[in-house]
Amino acid sequence: MRGKVEKVNGNSVIVDIPINDSSEEHEMFEKTIVDHKRYKIIEG
Repeated sequence: MRGKVEKVNGNSVIVDIPINDSSEEHEMFEKTIVDHKRYKIIEG
């Protein structure tokens, strides 16, 4: 799963994850919290 970091907190980050909905023309996002131990940074 890929997303964009919105905010960095002490023990976690808030991430925007794109939601692909074929009925919508514009892209929507869902926010989630991810612990620092549970993600990997990649270049886009």
